[in-house]
Amino acid sequence: MSMIDTIKSLYLQARKERNAKKAALYSTLLGEAQMVGKNNGNRESTDGEVIAVIKKMVANTKETRALIATTMVDLSQTHQVVDLSNELEWLNALLPTQITGDALVSEIDLAIASVGATSIKQMGQVMKVLKEKFDGQYDGTEASKIIKEKLNVGV
Repeated sequence: MSMIDTIKSLYLQARKERNAKKAALYSTLLGEAQMVGKNNGNRESTDGEVIAVIKKMVANTKETRALIATTMVDLSQTHQVVDLSNELEWLNALLPTQITGDALVSEIDLAIASVGATSIKQMGQVMKVLKEKFDGQYDGTEASKIIKEKLNVGV
């Protein structure tokens, strides 16, 4: 099942449960995620693109929650922080497990071996292999640093 289908299913479930806040979040997410594909060739968004939208929404929600928490004038705004925390929980549940640490290094080693990379000129090919296999499931900046180290370029 694609990420779009999963979000549609969660949206319908939230509507059945009459959970307006959850339904609104999934509706917004669905619209944003579908728009990426429509704006890029009038096609369905890929799972990687949907994951990127979810990550963006997570970052925005965290920023908003932190801003509200630091500027709260009275306790009546506490419910907003709780609502945003719930949204973060629902969004994070959609994200796949991220590949980090030794697992990421291992996958990079496999990608380097698969393309036979020996210099930084082949870094793009290595990143392409990672993206095809794990799109949205790793930190690109971290992967880039590791690849540079592996190809003896330095950081």
